[in-house]
Amino acid sequence: MNDVPHRPPAAPTPALGRLGAAAARAAGNGWRVFPAVPRGKVPAIADWQNAATTEAPRVWWRF
Repeated sequence: MNDVPHRPPAAPTPALGRLGAAAARAAGNGWRVFPAVPRGKVPAIADWQNAATTEAPRVWWRF
């Protein structure tokens, strides 16, 4: 018998693409990140100042 506890398979992680990977790296380095509108610099979410995060797993948006 195997004494290792059973874990369900991890949920698939969507590919972030070049910009998403850069955002994840920035978040990993402690920079607060938030999504911007495509090909722009305007925040794509309301209340972006409070929604910006350094938690790489929360870098959920698609680029």
